Amino acid sequence: MSDNKNNKNDSFDIMKKRRNAASASRNTGKMHVVDFDEIDPENAKIRKQKQLKKTAKTGGSAAISLAKALLYILVVSLVSVILASIIIFTCNDIFAFVKDDVSATFEIPEGAGVYDVAYILKENKVIKYPLVFTLYCHKEFSGSSYYTGKFKSGEHTLVFRNEAEKTQQNENTVSFIQLEKSEDKVLLPLNYDRIISSLAVTQYKKREEVRVTVPEGFTVDEIIDLLVKNGVGTREKYIDVINNYDYDYKFVDNIKVSSDRKYRLEGYLFPDTYNFFTDESEISVINKFLMNFEKKFEDIYYERAKELGYTTDELMIIASILEKEAKYAKDLTMMSSVFHNRLKSSYKRLESDATILYVKDDYNTKEEMQNSKYNSYNTYGFIPGPISNPGFEAISAAFYPDKTNYMYFFSYKDGSTKYSKTLDEHQNAVAKAKSEGTYATQE
Repeated sequence: MSDNKNNKNDSFDIMKKRRNAASASRNTGKMHVVDFDEIDPENAKIRKQKQLKKTAKTGGSAAISLAKALLYILVVSLVSVILASIIIFTCNDIFAFVKDDVSATFEIPEGAGVYDVAYILKENKVIKYPLVFTLYCHKEFSGSSYYTGKFKSGEHTLVFRNEAEKTQQNENTVSFIQLEKSEDKVLLPLNYDRIISSLAVTQYKKREEVRVTVPEGFTVDEIIDLLVKNGVGTREKYIDVINNYDYDYKFVDNIKVSSDRKYRLEGYLFPDTYNFFTDESEISVINKFLMNFEKKFEDIYYERAKELGYTTDELMIIASILEKEAKYAKDLTMMSSVFHNRLKSSYKRLESDATILYVKDDYNTKEEMQNSKYNSYNTYGFIPGPISNPGFEAISAAFYPDKTNYMYFFSYKDGSTKYSKTLDEHQNAVAKAKSEGTYATQE
């Protein structure tokens, strides 16, 4: 009982002290901060111990959180580095951005699958990741109609040599060579696409290409014969395309087509050297000629034709005759002046043996040939169309003739040309040349 009594007395004393402190604060009228630790030292000690424990606990939690954050950053960074490395190495294997020299000869067994081939390539150090190669092949095979999904059996050789080695050896090799069977080779770079293209069986055979040179002055018939001889197209289809296909060119629109014209596009198949595929369509082949002509035939020629009072097709007729008549380029502009002078005069006949020779095989009798519209001795003005496919110099001469008073000309056997202003002068010169055996006759 005495203990309880003492505790009650202590509590009473503490409360009394608190009331006296509060009363003193009110009496003075000033803010007084009560330090309860002084009033109640025992409880103050307990409160401080609790505060220390709470602070220690909070500090420990912060340290653990920091450690977790650092660990998370470390793991993410490590995973990122690993993934980046995997991506870099995989992409390098696929695209061969940086690759060591490789030279491997290996055998692909008949009926080998994609993974079989991938494993063979891995064993021969051509690739590093057979699974990636397998997935890449499946993607290529399923997304393209070019590959069959099968591989060529037999011995294959894949070769990669870097640019430094190539330069040191001063080699002049193409970047990619694909041959057959044991001679298969791939050069620079040895990526997955190159490997697949060398080993995979394709749906289509390799397109054979031929180079064809068309001389200046060749006729449509001669060009068709040359193309067919080189295995490009058929004669019947070329004739149909030349006369009927609707090519979208300004100069084609300016062509005056008539029943007397032998070939619509005669004069416009520009003579040059061309590369054709043997399976190329006749439409495509003729279009290459016309595209080349368009590049050479600039807008200034259309303007010049209007200036002279002719159509571009009419001046191409003159160009085609010049190509057949002149042996030397120096005579082109002079001969052109003769034809222009005739058309401007009341005579109005071109009178060129070359125009008759153009159709000589198209008629059964000499009389039929004489009555042809291509006979420029009887036809006034222009004949139905060009008689050859002229080169650039002949075309330029037709549009830009010399200014002369010449009305006639003939050629000597040596290819030189005699020009005359009058018919008498011309006839006398011809008679003299024939008597001397120097007159050239066209056959």
